[in-house]
Amino acid sequence: MQTFPVDGVAPTADRLPDEVLDYTHAAPGVGNLDVPYGQLASEWPGEWGAIDNGPSVQAVSPNILLKTIGVRGRTVGGRFTYGTEYLSLPTDASVTLRFDEAIIDGPGPDLIIHTLTSGVVTERADLFVGAASGPLIPLGEIVEDGSLGFIDLADYDLPSPIHRVRLVGKDVGGSTRGYDFVGIEAVNIAPPFPGAHIVTISGNEVVSDRDFGRYFRDLPPTVVLSLSDAVPATNGLRAGESAVVRARAYDDFGIAAFSVRLNGQPLALDAAGEASIPAGMPGKLYLEARAEDTAGQTAIRTTEAYVVRADGSFPFDPGAVGLNDSAPAAPRTRILTPGAGFVSAEDTPIIAEIIGSPAATEWTVEYAPVDAVNPYDLTAPDPDYLPLAAGGGNVYSASVATMPLASLPDGIYFIRLCARNAPDRVACYGQVIAKNVPEADLRPRVTLTSPAPGTTVMVTADIAGTITSARPVREWFVEFAPADHVDVNNLDAPGPDWKRIAE
Repeated sequence: MQTFPVDGVAPTADRLPDEVLDYTHAAPGVGNLDVPYGQLASEWPGEWGAIDNGPSVQAVSPNILLKTIGVRGRTVGGRFTYGTEYLSLPTDASVTLRFDEAIIDGPGPDLIIHTLTSGVVTERADLFVGAASGPLIPLGEIVEDGSLGFIDLADYDLPSPIHRVRLVGKDVGGSTRGYDFVGIEAVNIAPPFPGAHIVTISGNEVVSDRDFGRYFRDLPPTVVLSLSDAVPATNGLRAGESAVVRARAYDDFGIAAFSVRLNGQPLALDAAGEASIPAGMPGKLYLEARAEDTAGQTAIRTTEAYVVRADGSFPFDPGAVGLNDSAPAAPRTRILTPGAGFVSAEDTPIIAEIIGSPAATEWTVEYAPVDAVNPYDLTAPDPDYLPLAAGGGNVYSASVATMPLASLPDGIYFIRLCARNAPDRVACYGQVIAKNVPEADLRPRVTLTSPAPGTTVMVTADIAGTITSARPVREWFVEFAPADHVDVNNLDAPGPDWKRIAE
């Protein structure tokens, strides 16, 4: 209960912890390192979806637990991304977090514990909560199971609102030994206001000389959205498996509308706010949850995940990229599968993404023998292209056409995907595939022989390598960029500041 006086400006209630009160590490030799450790995210958001091939254990600050959750718990194919960030708690390591907000019992869960979306599913921790001061109360054991941990305070007999949360690790499972703690969110809170008093009244207690009118500010809604692998025993979300979507919306006064969309289409949730979805073709899954409260305030949360092949392999070669020609503000286009350099004698679905704001008004998929067209002028009209499909609207990792390789003669073919959302805003993406053609005849092979991966260079270093190709090499060049700016799953992605040093 909050009472007057309430002078001053209300502080921001972000439902995230505001301070690390205490961190205690495990005994020497118990964890991977004898300092706080886990994984740090890249400072560049553009690559957060890409696989991180760097170190799997790093020294971290417990203060990362104060950050917005975002994609910090996401993994792809059981592997870390450049956006993965967490603190591992090995046996007897503990961390205590303080919230400015008073966490109270309300509808549904009141606390949400975030861990990695995949990993060792037996990693455990003990959970404690408490008021702003005084002893902490044990709530029991929580398990890292690749999904969200929902804590409903109605299940416990607590004497006052919560301001402190402590986790204590109980084992050393996984490659980063211990409970992989990404962060925590408060759902139901009593928003703090300067000068207001928090009053807890118990049975047979009398409180007088207080005005129990409530001064409030209507806060925007809170949206919780997660996607977890329903088959955690296999690394990565694999084609043919399923995933579990959990989405909820909360507000201090009321939710007027709440919706979830999967790959642009409405997704129905059950009464618990969950849905089981199939992981169909290799590619991507896009999720968006949107809530509007009774005051018209909105909140949106999004997440995405790669779907790998049924055997766990990636559906594309990150070292082979297609050609891209895009006008500013045009839709984002990409052929996800088949990957550049794909060879087959069977009809092959073309999985693509066409995403724009505004959405694409029209898109086309065409193909031609590679020697009949100019792949380096993607937007030029050319009667040698044969139509495969056409449509309109955004496409979220879905089949847009089928490449009829079974009925075509052996050879190399070029696929062109173009989309527009205005007459002067056109984007095209093209890549080469083939039928019964040796890979060596299809694309150049590039090998860097020095410097070796991980080499430290003080001033300069010679770069040596080979380029072999059965076809004439039209162009070659050497560029470099900061490693943490590069999406290694899509080397052609915009964003990195590539510096060309040879051509």
